[in-house]
Amino acid sequence: MLDIENKTACDEFLKRSMQRVLRLAKSELRITGCTDWMGHADEVVNEVSLKILLKWLTLRSPDDALHTITVNAARTHASKCRRESPQEIDDSAIPSFTSGPLDPAAIYDAGIYLDELSSQVAEIDQTIMNYLYQGYTYEEISAILDMPSNTIRSRFSRASRKLRQLDSQAIDAELSSVTTD
Repeated sequence: MLDIENKTACDEFLKRSMQRVLRLAKSELRITGCTDWMGHADEVVNEVSLKILLKWLTLRSPDDALHTITVNAARTHASKCRRESPQEIDDSAIPSFTSGPLDPAAIYDAGIYLDELSSQVAEIDQTIMNYLYQGYTYEEISAILDMPSNTIRSRFSRASRKLRQLDSQAIDAELSSVTTD
């Protein structure tokens, strides 16, 4: 924990630097596509202040660290903001796959087909896909499975690619059997 002298030094440094941090945060948020960069800059400033306070004793160059922490916090915030922003969707652009009532037998067959496809990827990849389809984030799955989130991302990417290839091969096989009859 910070002693009084270090806390005072940190507080003075932050007071001197806050306007610069605010300008940098606004600039970085705007450039990286935050939907409300003016309003969210204060959140980034608060996050930066907390990180500087927590790391004060280990910082070799507070000015460099302040810049790096601000840029990274703003970029992370903007990325999250872009993901969460509602997207306008033109209803005419959405394809209609059904021309009438859904056939329960077709739904059942599609479920069996998906089970057969997914059984061809590793069990851990099936688990990751199930968590993702349930709405868990990569970080949450990482904590649950005790794996790095980048490993979760790459396993999901490879498994998805494999499933697409298997699906296209199955469609090609189906079409060739129909045309040869």
